[in-house]
Amino acid sequence: MIAIATAIGSGFILGAATVVGLIVIAACAIWKDIR
Repeated sequence: MIAIATAIGSGFILGAATVVGLIVIAACAIWKDIR
């Protein structure tokens, strides 16, 4: 039970980190295009 919760938690954290990273990369690309 704890292992499953840990796996879900780590997966959620990795997913969130990936989304944030993509948003940051996209924002940088858009910012460079605007400038």
